[in-house]
Amino acid sequence: MKIWLKNTLAGTVFALGIGGTIAYSTWLRPILNDEVVYIATTTIAPNAVIERGDWTKARISRNVVPVGAVVSPSTLVGQMASTTIPQHGIFTASNIEKDPLAITPNTQDFQLSRSWISVVPDSLRRGNEVYMYLLPSTTPATPHNITQAETGAPFLSNIPVEFVHNGSNQEVLNANPPVSGDLGSRANGTAVPSDVELKLTNSQVSEVISAIAQKDKFILTYSIPT
Repeated sequence: MKIWLKNTLAGTVFALGIGGTIAYSTWLRPILNDEVVYIATTTIAPNAVIERGDWTKARISRNVVPVGAVVSPSTLVGQMASTTIPQHGIFTASNIEKDPLAITPNTQDFQLSRSWISVVPDSLRRGNEVYMYLLPSTTPATPHNITQAETGAPFLSNIPVEFVHNGSNQEVLNANPPVSGDLGSRANGTAVPSDVELKLTNSQVSEVISAIAQKDKFILTYSIPT
């Protein structure tokens, strides 16, 4: 074989070897050894709803991927942080949970007007769950009658509160700075509750509308989350 041909073949093999190494390092190795995960673009507080701008895709070595890592952005839609997720933290099944206030198929945000409510706690806030008791239209709204109504079975139970509004349709929040104690802080709100928005299933909406049509009123109670 002629010298020039040998040199050409040797150079070609060398170039292919270098090119193959570069191609492997650049494209193939990440595919074989890395995993796609989703990381937080900012620090997310507990119970905060995860928005679309709160995550971005990243590749990390499979060896350091945490158990339950989120590998699809669709998993994050409609979720909230169950604990603090630091900026650049990896989303996993253990640090996210379903947003209980997210409107899903067969549910709707139903606004209960103050005129349909007999009793609403001053300390009621967004995120609480209420028990709804009925006060028949034929029963006067006396303290005794209200207490009697509350001793019966709830009309509806564990209903998520979407919003609590004052008479000017502004959200009622805890006072800032709060007074001592959780209950005191809640009772010392920015306004007096008026209308309440509830997350109801379609069938529950029908039940509530039927009660309203009979001019019955609702007594709302709840427990402060621990």
